[in-house]
Amino acid sequence: MKYEVSTRLWIKCEDQTWWPAKVIRAFEECVNGVEGDTCVEFYHNVGELYVVDSFSTAHAQVFHVASAERTPAEREWFCNPEVRIAVERALSDASPPPPAVAAPPATAQARCPPQGAVPFSSAELRSIQVLLKAVDPATKSVLAAQMEREGLVVSNGQIQRVRATEQQRRKRARTAPRRAPPPSPAPPAQEAPRRDTETAVARSASGGAAGRSASDPSPAVPPAPHAAPGADAPERAEEGTGHFTEDYVAPAEGEILEVLRREVFEGSSAFVLSPVYKFLDIIGAVCVRNKTVCTSFPSPHATREISSAGFAPSRRVLLVPLSENYDHRQGWMLPLQMESEQMVMSITVNGTHVPLPNNWHVPAGKEAAAVKVAPVVDITHLVLGEEDPIFTLYVRIPDLADMELWSGMIVCVFADEVSVADLATDLAGRYRKSVERKRTQHSSGGMINVTEGYVRISCPLTSLPMQVPARGVHCEHLQCMELLTVLTACARTNVWNCPICFAAMRPSEVWVNYRLQEWLCAHHADVARVEYVVETPLDKPLKVLYLTKKEMRTEEVVDVDA
Repeated sequence: MKYEVSTRLWIKCEDQTWWPAKVIRAFEECVNGVEGDTCVEFYHNVGELYVVDSFSTAHAQVFHVASAERTPAEREWFCNPEVRIAVERALSDASPPPPAVAAPPATAQARCPPQGAVPFSSAELRSIQVLLKAVDPATKSVLAAQMEREGLVVSNGQIQRVRATEQQRRKRARTAPRRAPPPSPAPPAQEAPRRDTETAVARSASGGAAGRSASDPSPAVPPAPHAAPGADAPERAEEGTGHFTEDYVAPAEGEILEVLRREVFEGSSAFVLSPVYKFLDIIGAVCVRNKTVCTSFPSPHATREISSAGFAPSRRVLLVPLSENYDHRQGWMLPLQMESEQMVMSITVNGTHVPLPNNWHVPAGKEAAAVKVAPVVDITHLVLGEEDPIFTLYVRIPDLADMELWSGMIVCVFADEVSVADLATDLAGRYRKSVERKRTQHSSGGMINVTEGYVRISCPLTSLPMQVPARGVHCEHLQCMELLTVLTACARTNVWNCPICFAAMRPSEVWVNYRLQEWLCAHHADVARVEYVVETPLDKPLKVLYLTKKEMRTEEVVDVDA
């Protein structure tokens, strides 16, 4: 069918991906001689014109802005992460301009707030600021322009002014406590009970009616009536409330998040997250400088297009600790015992306390050779199950001004979890050619030519027969271990070193002994009788050493007293 100008379409390109585009008006000579009848401009390649056949439904479909009008296939196109930026541009381009508001009558103007008043609280303005930072720059500029036309400017200065106004309003709304009447004069014999009465009255006036003296004969003074909810609330909320407090720190800017994404998590030598997690995106980050902070991050529901079934079960939201230099080998704050009090670091997400994991346990003298990954905190159940567009993060650090307890950056990332079994299967099928090339290089070069090597068929970690024998490329021993057991141990301790010799053993540095694996699969019935398998050159078969039966020694005991 023929589409009108400015109609938004889905166009299937040569890469078999559906991309959003817009129909534009073109000159007749631009279309003549080209197969097609409609000229479009793609949102991911602005400025370039393409001619498509609008009558071919296999290559052109209507772009529906309303989610209720989308077909199941179109919902899948919206969820494609490759076209996310182009889709956001198309949606912002399709949004109509705000309608013109007529001037209110004189009676309505009298009821309007004064000039410069903001219809949002400071907490709501912070939430709007967090959501604006979570979207792409094009959408952010469109939303900022619309809010500016409506007289709303979201900035740190505006938030501080609204917060100061709220504080003044709360001070004016506070009710003065009722003063206790002066005590009546008493005879000298009752002087001691009178002092108890004065103490009880003072405690009752401060709100502690239960603190009256048991011998006080005077009636209890009622406490001051409570003001409206939130009118006299303390400015510093207690841990776990989930509200913004005076410890609020704005999350990191987009430029810092881009540096973290490219240099820390997606770098060529990046090994920050455990291999059981696949990094997808950064949700937010906050800087902690040896004091308690409270911040807010956008929820994945608010920044990502998801299908009707929701997020995949393997999606995870993780908190990653980094140092001030973006080093992941700092870990979380260690508990500190100060006299009779223990100083610990605590984290609360949406009012729920989250336990912190342990840091690494490295043998003495092996700290320099340890290959560590960050000990992350999984907060998926507290974030993905909620429908709020933002979630709050409260990091509490003991207040010791003269001691540096913990400073760094906490990064919230979106990742995909990979099971250890799937990781082992992937490693066993990925490195076949590289292992053969390495083995040929080692056998042909070097000062010492080892022609045979004894390898036990039982794993030294579990004492069970191996199924996928493996070891590290830097290991100097020939003994192999069960691949699944090694990966499970490394993932549990967050230290990716060989359990035997402590050589580096990242997933990219794992060797699988395919000759031994094939022999174990072919002779699994004889495994119980085999003690060693002798590694031989590639042109010779493996040698097998079977267990030898040991004769039982018996001794006869003779009773000489019988």
